[in-house]
Amino acid sequence: MVRHDPSVSPRSPGRTVEWVVACGRPRFVRSGRAITLRLIRTVRDVTDLTPLRPPSPPTPLTVDVVLPCLDEAGALPRVLERIPDGWRALVVDNGSTDGSAAIAAGLGATVVHEPRRGFGAACHAGLRAATAELVCF
Repeated sequence: MVRHDPSVSPRSPGRTVEWVVACGRPRFVRSGRAITLRLIRTVRDVTDLTPLRPPSPPTPLTVDVVLPCLDEAGALPRVLERIPDGWRALVVDNGSTDGSAAIAAGLGATVVHEPRRGFGAACHAGLRAATAELVCF
C-alpha cells in the first residue's frame, strides 16, 4: 500500500514523502526512488491473474514403511497397528528365532527375509523390496 503525504520531507526540503507498506511494516521512502514502489505499481497494473492452466488434483503417494526386525514378536503387533491405512509395512526378518516373521505376516505385513544380520543389511533388503514412491524407515 502506498500513501502520499504532501508534507515536506524533514531531510530534503521541497520533496514530497511517500510511505510504502510491504510485508506488514511501513518504510519511509523518497518519492519515486524505491524498487518496492515500482513493484507495487506493476502489480496494480496487472488485470488478469488467472493461471495458465488449472492445477491438477493431487495424487496420493504410495508409501512403504521398512521395519528391520530381529526377535521383535512382542513389539510387532503394537507397531503394525499404528501404521496408517494405505501404507504398506515391509518387515525385514533378520534371522529371528521367536516367530516374528509369522506374526508380521499374520497381521498383514509383507515379510522380507534377510539372512545377513545387522541393521544396515536389513534396511538395504527392505529398500530393495520397496516399490512405493516414498520409503520410510
